[in-house]
Amino acid sequence: MNSMVKRDAYKFAERWESWKQEYFKSMKGIRREDHKLLVEFLQDMELGLNTPTGMNGKRGPGTLLNLSSHNLFFLRNFKKPLVKLTKKDLHALEDKVSRGEIKKRNGEPFTQFGNYIKDFKVLWHWLQRTKTVSYTHLRAH
Repeated sequence: MNSMVKRDAYKFAERWESWKQEYFKSMKGIRREDHKLLVEFLQDMELGLNTPTGMNGKRGPGTLLNLSSHNLFFLRNFKKPLVKLTKKDLHALEDKVSRGEIKKRNGEPFTQFGNYIKDFKVLWHWLQRTKTVSYTHLRAH
């Protein structure tokens, strides 16, 4: 066995391929334009394209699964299309989560919502790098 091959005890690669098969065609509960952006974002992250300076390279299946599920959560809960969001929209959603109005799929409150926010920031910065939104977009609203 090649010593350079990483073990995948949690079957991230298999789960990522399965996720792509299920969700890249369509995603229930989000707008068509948001779906298109999320798929483009995930494809870029998988290939290592449009990544931040100094953090180039492909993202692994575990990271891609987190980016996909965390950002899918946001897109299902925003009342507006992704490119029309304001700071107020972001803070309103975070407030609902912190008060327990929005819970995890298993019905429990979020305890590590900061991880979701970090992954949304990765998506937002990708939107900026690809010029889908401007660098001042959220600050201006």
